Amino acid sequence: MKANFSLLSIILFSIILSCQSPAINEQVLLNELYNNLIEQRKYTYEVAYSEGFLNEKPSFILFGTGKLTRNSDRSISRFYFGPKAHKKEHAFFALNNAGYYTEQIKSTIYEESSADVLADSLQSAILLNPEILLNLIETKDKLEVCQVKGGLQFEFYNKTMKRHLIIESDKENKLLSKVSIHQKAYNNRDYVRSWSFNFLNKDEYQVQLAICEKQYEDANRLFL
Repeated sequence: MKANFSLLSIILFSIILSCQSPAINEQVLLNELYNNLIEQRKYTYEVAYSEGFLNEKPSFILFGTGKLTRNSDRSISRFYFGPKAHKKEHAFFALNNAGYYTEQIKSTIYEESSADVLADSLQSAILLNPEILLNLIETKDKLEVCQVKGGLQFEFYNKTMKRHLIIESDKENKLLSKVSIHQKAYNNRDYVRSWSFNFLNKDEYQVQLAICEKQYEDANRLFL
């Protein structure tokens, strides 16, 4: 932990940042976000995922409510999900035990072949592996930091990979609120994948979980 913190501090110390009005301490804020991701082992949240070409209607949308628990070599995810924010009547389970993956879908319309897509949509890789934040800093060509409504926005640019990644964090709680990946596609158009997170406390999660469980039970009762 200390070694990682020192590495992050050294890297950030050498970065010249723009978009700094009003003045903000980027090094401290990124350190806080990184340490929060490292230290937190359990997340209960709502997620909205979308992908498609920039400034066009998304080609795929997914909403989920669930729990992600992880440690150094194991992660467990349980989610209810669906294509509409108010109706999550499908269930997803994923277990990664030291590289051994198990995924299960309980749905009337989504098939097991969709498991990898669902896992990637309901979870952001940076929640599963916060070390990705270090890699983004090390491999970036440019980093911009701006204040946005409710928090901060970090933009990492990588010219070699023709990609830039946007991370937004809640300034008060140092939580990850949004991740967007912009990748150059054919005709030099931006293809964007985006995750937006709403983290829930225990009581909020139990309320939303009860709603999702009932929707799931009702959908499967009708199907049978």
